[in-house]
Amino acid sequence: DRWKLIYYHETRSFELFDLVEDLGETTNLAGSEQGRVREMARLLGERLRAVDAQRPFDTRTGAEVEWPDRLPTR
Repeated sequence: DRWKLIYYHETRSFELFDLVEDLGETTNLAGSEQGRVREMARLLGERLRAVDAQRPFDTRTGAEVEWPDRLPTR
């Protein structure tokens, strides 16, 4: 697998790395590869729902953290 997506629940943010070009994960490409982030977030969200994954709760609001593909538009 070439691409690695990380979803941070606390900040509702992503990091995206190209493991072929950047095995050390030093360059976050989430800003320049937004289409890839959206597609990978969609796949991640579908998988998490398919396995009935638990979601953490936001300690500030008490609400469940959004699925990665259901974040509000920023």
